[in-house]
Amino acid sequence: MERVKKERVECELSDLEPVEVRLVEGEAESALWKQLISTHHYLGYQRSWGRRIRYLVCAGNGAIGAIGWKSGSLKLQSRDYFIGWSVEQRKQYLAHIINNDRFVIAEGVRVKNLASYILARNIRMVSTDWESRYGVRPYVLETFIDPKLFSGSSYRAAGWQHIGSTKGYEKIREGYRYHGRIKEVYVYVVEQEFRRIIGCERRSYPQKGSRTTSREGRLRMMIQKVGY
Repeated sequence: MERVKKERVECELSDLEPVEVRLVEGEAESALWKQLISTHHYLGYQRSWGRRIRYLVCAGNGAIGAIGWKSGSLKLQSRDYFIGWSVEQRKQYLAHIINNDRFVIAEGVRVKNLASYILARNIRMVSTDWESRYGVRPYVLETFIDPKLFSGSSYRAAGWQHIGSTKGYEKIREGYRYHGRIKEVYVYVVEQEFRRIIGCERRSYPQKGSRTTSREGRLRMMIQKVGY
């Protein structure tokens, strides 16, 4: 695999050349992955640290997409209520959560149901590859979707479920920064018995107007006022 597929592709999924989702290995494939993300993903490529794993999506004589995974978010309220774990349990089991932080198909590729097909295949792969590389079995997968740009239909078609929204913060070296871009949170349960393993139960998500929500609103305003 040496290049990004540049010719326009419009066909049915059944008519597309055999689609291969392959683990990125070596500098050449890593550079190709970065090129796809930089060119076609709305967030572009950002260097990341820590545990991560990447895939190329190939068809015929070129790469048509890229997928990236990294360690799960340190704190994510909607996910934490969905799981139901305590702070101590989160510290112990957070390594079993992984985040799909990049997924893109090249702009010239228009194939109905291709995105959900790729996601469904990659779920099985990343669960095995992550455990093989890092010795940790994923329990739950998470991802963020910007509702102003995407509907999330491909994730739902691949079996993911919408569980809430982010609070508009991002993790930075010094802590957290409020940016105001609220994203929808989707999860995919890999290990069906994960709550039994952790020893927790799903909790109800706080409703708007609750004491927790009001406190978060005041904190957000304070952060904005001091310029963070």
